[in-house]
Parts: sequence; C-alpha cells; structure tokens
Amino acid sequence: MKTILHLIETKGPGGAETVFINLFEAFDGGDFRSVALVAHGGWVHHALERAGVSAHTCDAKGSFRFGYLRKIVRVVRREQVDLIEAHLSGASLYASLAGMITGTPVVSVFHGSVDIISVRPVACSEGGRHQPWQRSDRRGIEPLEERSARSDGPSS
Repeated sequence: MKTILHLIETKGPGGAETVFINLFEAFDGGDFRSVALVAHGGWVHHALERAGVSAHTCDAKGSFRFGYLRKIVRVVRREQVDLIEAHLSGASLYASLAGMITGTPVVSVFHGSVDIISVRPVACSEGGRHQPWQRSDRRGIEPLEERSARSDGPSS
C-alpha cells in the first residue's frame, strides 16, 4: 500500500480546496492510503473532519515558516509517505523542500496561471484612448495584441 500526503495551505472554500478534497477521497482506499496536512480550522479541515478523517494541521500564516517545513518533514517520516501531493504554489514550495530533505517524490497541482507566473492586467492611456496591456515580470509591459500575435514557438 502506498501512502500519499495531500498538502494545501489555504483554508477555502474554493476550487482548489474542492479539488483537494476530491483527490484525497479518490486516492483513499485500495492500493493507497491518504494522509492530509491542512491549515487548522478552515473549510478544508472541517470538511475532512465531517468525512471522518483525522487530518494533521498546522498554522500556515506568515512569510517563510520553518515550523511548517518541519511539520511536513515530520509527517512524511511518521506516516511513511511515498508521495507528496501539494496544491498551489506556496504548498508546492514547502513540499519540494520537504521532498528534497526526505527523498520523497512530489507532485505539484497548479490551479491556474496565478500559480505559475505573475501576470495582471493594467490599463494604459495612449493617444486619449485606453488600451488593454498586460504586465509580466518576464517580458515587461506590452499591448495584448502584440503578445498574442507573436509566436514563441519555432517558425515553419
């Protein structure tokens, strides 16, 4: 039997938290045993309790939290976890570090572009008219039309 640690920092409710619960339930039973580490007292924690699951909890507030990382490592070792499944970028960072420390493989589940790149729309006035622009940490500011017209792939 393989043990999977499901990890999420957010308290929910929301789409990522619902997917978290669904995956936890889907992988609990048969060849798998699901273990959860969630933020204490949130919607996810209460949903697991209602389902009869005793989840590990940890405070997930603040900037970089060594205590949170220590808790993940402790749970991985105590529960003899074979795979860490982390939802959203924050939990994925801590899961990756815990995976490196314990030698445990990690799967990161991203729930949209907010987890991958810092992109936010901004409005700029050009020649008396507003144009939609997009700010990206990687490429600066450029009109959306130019960005979507340009191909980043190989030309044929």
